[in-house]
Amino acid sequence: MVLLGALCLVPRGFAADPPPAVDQAFTKGPPIAPGPGGAAPEAGHGVPLSEAQQRTLEQMKDIRDIRPPVAYGWDPRWGVGAAIVGLLACAVGLLWWLLRRRRGPTPVAVAAPTVSPEEVAREELMALAREAGLGDKEFYFRLCTAVRRYLDGRYGADTLECTTEELLPVLRGLPLEEPARGALVNLFRHADPIRYADGSAPGERRRADLAVARELLWAPTAAAAGEGS
Repeated sequence: MVLLGALCLVPRGFAADPPPAVDQAFTKGPPIAPGPGGAAPEAGHGVPLSEAQQRTLEQMKDIRDIRPPVAYGWDPRWGVGAAIVGLLACAVGLLWWLLRRRRGPTPVAVAAPTVSPEEVAREELMALAREAGLGDKEFYFRLCTAVRRYLDGRYGADTLECTTEELLPVLRGLPLEEPARGALVNLFRHADPIRYADGSAPGERRRADLAVARELLWAPTAAAAGEGS
């Protein structure tokens, strides 16, 4: 009686679960006969399968093998590619060498010989002497420019932009003997009216001023004259 009362007091939640439903497809049909040697029969022999089980079986037959592992390390194709790149580099280098050989050595720039201020002035004065048809203004512009350029190149003066009045102090500071310095002063003062005031000069005057400029090229300096005495 005590045991029966205890069983009645057990909660419903702890009651045993009902047995799972069994697929009726497996319960139907004739009894399964053992295979040869007492082995279990294969699927489909005496046991009908449901549609879901048949679909699962077909899907399992479609499973493919897993791909083999990928090999890592040296690949022979890398060596072939490196060899091709090396051959291409050699071909380019050989082509460049052949082109340079055909072209010849690169010419070396040779500096032009330096022309002395005396040579430049001599060429300019000779050109003035040959051009007898020049007007007085152009003749004295070119004559004074040639003399000033010679003074700048020979003595390092800066006379091209100087007026005649600004040029006189520069002439006094140059190492020239007094006759040559006085002749240059007279030349510049005589040329100003012709250059800027439309003056004129006879042919004898032009030849005399040209001779003064020529003598300047051979005139000794004051230092050289002192050493010679």
